[in-house]
Amino acid sequence: RRREGNNPDESVKMIRLNLDTRFHINEHWSLFSENEFENDLQNNTGAYENNGYQRPILQLYAEGNYGKTRVRLGRFYHLSPYELTCDEKIDGYQIRYGNAEDKLKLLFQAGNMYSRIMYGYTGTGHADPWQDGNTNYRVIAGEAEYRLTKDTNLKGVYGKVTRRDTNKGFNVYEIGFDTKISPFFNFYAARSGSTMDTWNKSHVLSL
Repeated sequence: RRREGNNPDESVKMIRLNLDTRFHINEHWSLFSENEFENDLQNNTGAYENNGYQRPILQLYAEGNYGKTRVRLGRFYHLSPYELTCDEKIDGYQIRYGNAEDKLKLLFQAGNMYSRIMYGYTGTGHADPWQDGNTNYRVIAGEAEYRLTKDTNLKGVYGKVTRRDTNKGFNVYEIGFDTKISPFFNFYAARSGSTMDTWNKSHVLSL
């Protein structure tokens, strides 16, 4: 891997390890973890010493399953259905209801979210307090998925994000559908928006 800095051609010897574990506590509960370790072999320094937004403990959560209800507690990664509102790790809890064969599936989650790339953060200074990348955010959201036909699903999200130090926040939504139009082609379309003054709309069409 090349070193990022004043001399991009300077090579560096590094090792990276991503370790996933699963431990079955009992018939209902399991413990999951994902850990990432990176080391500069030339200087014997870790990747996380000077990069505070990265965390070697990427996921660590307990998951319990009771019938159609599944619960997660801890730090877990969550991606919104059409990738327009959430692509981040959450420290909190998540409750899912519904199995793969059910027409309707529901999800509720709440917790803390942290990101340096929230809402278009580029690594430079911003006057917008949502883009400084140095603050924890509280998130609460509900999702629903409805199987309209054998090949078509409707999915939606509605939630709120609040900045902890100012207690100011905004609401956000995402709604769309996906369908299998042939054995070889899938299509989906989605739109999202928020009550923020900027960075408040997105949409996608994909075949």
